Amino acid sequence: MLAADTGLWTNAAAVSNVLAGGRPIFGIGEGGARFFDQVTSPDLHIGYANSTTSSISSGTLESTSITRYPYKLPYAAGDTVGLLNSPAMTCSVSDRGINCVHLLSHPALGFSFPFAREGDFWQWGYNTAPSMLTDSGWQLFVDSLYKAASY
Repeated sequence: MLAADTGLWTNAAAVSNVLAGGRPIFGIGEGGARFFDQVTSPDLHIGYANSTTSSISSGTLESTSITRYPYKLPYAAGDTVGLLNSPAMTCSVSDRGINCVHLLSHPALGFSFPFAREGDFWQWGYNTAPSMLTDSGWQLFVDSLYKAASY
């Protein structure tokens, strides 16, 4: 898991060391998105360069695959979920459905996804502290971590 405050990831050796772990990578906020920009194999679509930034506090559920364990969340695809107590800067991947698995969409911008997956790389674009998550936001975040770990 890469935190929102991990910087620009300009050190190629540091990027290589993270990738060498051979595990799914869950990038949070800007720091995670900046890391994905530095990954060259595979050449990822997710990342800061292909994202729009905006201030939001929710997301529209695109897939229920991230709502099943350990919390059985009562949401259906298309439901808007309040994730944060107040709006925060969010990196939303701009994608028209050919590059990424869309997990949450921006509630107001089409083809913009604050939470998306590309292979073993997961971009949770919400750039905020865990204390800012609502109960639903925390549960969805934890369910997503479990899902990522199962890959």
